[in-house]
Amino acid sequence: SKTSKKMVCSIYCQDQLTEKRFVRVKLFFVNALFDSVEALDTMLVSEGLTCIERNIPVMCYGNQNDMKVSLLMDSDEGRISISTQTIPFATLWRVTRIGQARAVFDLYADVLQVDRVFTFKINQCEDDSQEIEFMLP
Repeated sequence: SKTSKKMVCSIYCQDQLTEKRFVRVKLFFVNALFDSVEALDTMLVSEGLTCIERNIPVMCYGNQNDMKVSLLMDSDEGRISISTQTIPFATLWRVTRIGQARAVFDLYADVLQVDRVFTFKINQCEDDSQEIEFMLP
């Protein structure tokens, strides 16, 4: 039997107005039992982030595996992976400071098309991955 715990994940985005226009997308994992999602939300919104998706249930397994988070997008050639980030197991499993378990992705102008659907694929063990679709506001 696997040890596991319920977490929730929320997705936020932040417009970056620089010479190269891009959008920073941040995915936060929060322990559903112990941490206040509202407190995190208030903090992030006050920093100028926009919430895209909130409180999506995610299982975290006590299998010592790091969590891989891949950002995928649909294109004419099919689904392509833009980038993959790793969240260390210890950061996920221990009750760390709220907001520490996160993955950050920068989306540049070349992929920022209207009505494009992006997908986060979350994977911590071979036989169990989860996908979360989202669109930028």
